[in-house]
Order: sequence, then structure tokens, then C-alpha cells
Amino acid sequence: MVDSDDYSYRGLAAVYDQKLRGSLTAKMDGLLERHPMIKAVNWKEVAALASMPSREELLAMLVGTLQAPIVKLVRTMNEVPGRFVRTLAAVQAAKEKAAT
Repeated sequence: MVDSDDYSYRGLAAVYDQKLRGSLTAKMDGLLERHPMIKAVNWKEVAALASMPSREELLAMLVGTLQAPIVKLVRTMNEVPGRFVRTLAAVQAAKEKAAT
């Protein structure tokens, strides 16, 4: 019996990993307990739950997805003055080269 208090299903991942290694010899089904219901799951469902990322990883993915358009907008807006400054530097370098 594996008990895990968090929602990352690490306990199921540990049991499924042992099953893949052959450490579990008896045929077993998983038991997933949550507040109002108890659901018996088969090994296919245990494998799907075990491969899920943790809550923290999912939140990091969400933040990255929400942040990406804003970062792209800021980089695009920063490119215009940057290009202007590089153009001025090239003009100045050309004038200095012509003067010498």
C-alpha cells in the first residue's frame, strides 16, 4: 500500500516503477482515494497517472505559457530603438572613417 498526501501521484509512480522492474510479482490493481469517492484503477490508468508532472511543474508550464506573448512583445518593442542606435553608430563610424 502506497499513500501519498499530495496531488502529484508520486506514490503511484513508485509502485509503477517497481512493477516495470519486476519487483512486484503478484497481480495488483491500484487504489486511488480522493475525498468523496474511491476509485479502483488498472495498471494502464496507474501508468498514465504516474507519468503526470507534479503540480509545481504544471504551474511552471502555465506561467511560461502565459508569459511568452508578453516577453515576445517586449523584445519586439525593444528591437526598434536598438536598431536605431545601431544605425546611428554605423553612421558615426562611416563619418569618422571618411574624415580620416
